[in-house]
Amino acid sequence: MDLKTGKLSLKYAQAFVNLYGANLTQDDFWQIKQVISFLAKNSAVLSFFNTHRYAEQVQINRIFISYFKLPSNFEQLLLLLQKHKRIILLSQIMQLILEQYLLCNKQVYFDITSYPQLQPAQIKQVLGYLKKSTGCEILYQTFENKNLIAGLKMQGVQLLYDNTIQGRLQKIHRKLIRQN
Repeated sequence: MDLKTGKLSLKYAQAFVNLYGANLTQDDFWQIKQVISFLAKNSAVLSFFNTHRYAEQVQINRIFISYFKLPSNFEQLLLLLQKHKRIILLSQIMQLILEQYLLCNKQVYFDITSYPQLQPAQIKQVLGYLKKSTGCEILYQTFENKNLIAGLKMQGVQLLYDNTIQGRLQKIHRKLIRQN
């Protein structure tokens, strides 16, 4: 994302949050996260939004909102992006909306990746550590990744804790490269 696109996306996101942010729920957070993930793999879908007929735009938007169970307020955002031919920014704007949502609700999101998969008691310990470290409520998803070899990786937007064999090997590799 270049600087101009980033600033533009941020303005759309801030405007959306100013108008509708108080109505967003944690369920909405997870639905928006699902849309971002979908668009990362299927960005060509956005080309379907590029129709010039208003009735078709509304119909496509309603199908999209219904399929992903998004709040109806997103229809206004979609129409605005279509009108200004900026639908390609949708994923970035949604990511920024999520960041604003978390900030407003004193929450932090983490991807918790491990190998082997964490047990419920271990997840509880990890969440306790993250909550104590950040002072915020924690939203999270857990993943199992055999490539880590062993260990735990907790990654948020601004924070990273990597205590995996893979992470340690990467540090050693970088250190050796710098020395040569």
